[in-house]
Amino acid sequence: MLIHRHTGRRGSVALEAAITLPVLVTLFLGAFDLVGAVTAWRGARTSAIAIAEIATNIAVQDTTGSNVITSTQVWDASTAIFAYFANLKLASNANPYAVTLSAVVFNSVASCSNGSCVCVTTTLSSGSTSTAINGTSGGNATTSTSCYTANLAWSVALAGVPNAPNSVTQTRGSNGCGMLTPVAAGTPSTLTTLPQGMYSAFSLIVADVSYTYIPTFTKFVSGNIAFLETAYVAPRIGTISGGVVPYVEYSSTANPLPAAQSSPVCSGYL
Repeated sequence: MLIHRHTGRRGSVALEAAITLPVLVTLFLGAFDLVGAVTAWRGARTSAIAIAEIATNIAVQDTTGSNVITSTQVWDASTAIFAYFANLKLASNANPYAVTLSAVVFNSVASCSNGSCVCVTTTLSSGSTSTAINGTSGGNATTSTSCYTANLAWSVALAGVPNAPNSVTQTRGSNGCGMLTPVAAGTPSTLTTLPQGMYSAFSLIVADVSYTYIPTFTKFVSGNIAFLETAYVAPRIGTISGGVVPYVEYSSTANPLPAAQSSPVCSGYL
């Protein structure tokens, strides 16, 4: 009788272990991949901010006074991502990614009749200033409303990364030019949209970092996890004069070419 009970207890323990052990191992490995995914997301976010900041700082230091950023300097700014994803330069890298740097210029329009523009209302009251998007702030105050479309002056992508055959290139808009579509705050980033709160009279430098995290152990559950993180920085240059909005210009060579030859500046911004 005792022998039967002892054998039965061992059988129960073995059965419980067979059921729970795979679950515990899966949870442990899932936690490992979750930490890796969060780290990758934070890396993409931080590198996007760093790239935008570096690009606009380079333009400020331009000694010609033309606020030109060259292809070499774009590369220098874009490769800031390597500080957060050192494995991207390794031949064994299998995580697709892209870095895009763009200049966005806002053009003033008389009114908004569709979803392609944003009207910004500025309220001046007792020395304070407030703004409203697509609306008017009430009260006894002076208000002014201006409407804008967001247009790409240029957009370039990181390419030719050593030892990274899986790197991909992509630009904003249609082949690096065109108008961006306004979207509500909190809407996930895309390469064809811009948050409504970014619209104003001043231009922007936009850095986009996309990164696909490939889980080590739990890919069969979650699949690959793609991130697109975007940072927006106002160029630290110039003032609006005669309706001309300043932005960081781009040149394909270390010695800035005449405007008509400066690739890939979009038509209308040469």
